[in-house]
Amino acid sequence: QQQEQPQEQQQGGLIETGVAISEGIPVIVVYEGYTPLPEPSWTKHPLVTVVRSLDAAFEAAKGV
Repeated sequence: QQQEQPQEQQQGGLIETGVAISEGIPVIVVYEGYTPLPEPSWTKHPLVTVVRSLDAAFEAAKGV
């Protein structure tokens, strides 16, 4: 029997992301999911960087 993965909960994360983008603040998204990241339009914004791990997020943040 296949084990279910816990559901992701955003709980206001999209609102905070939208505010950051509107204020010109870079956003780093950590996606450690097992499936390819669904690509909503906001992930293509030039201020948004999507990475696969916290280590990669810290590296990306050094360049901000």
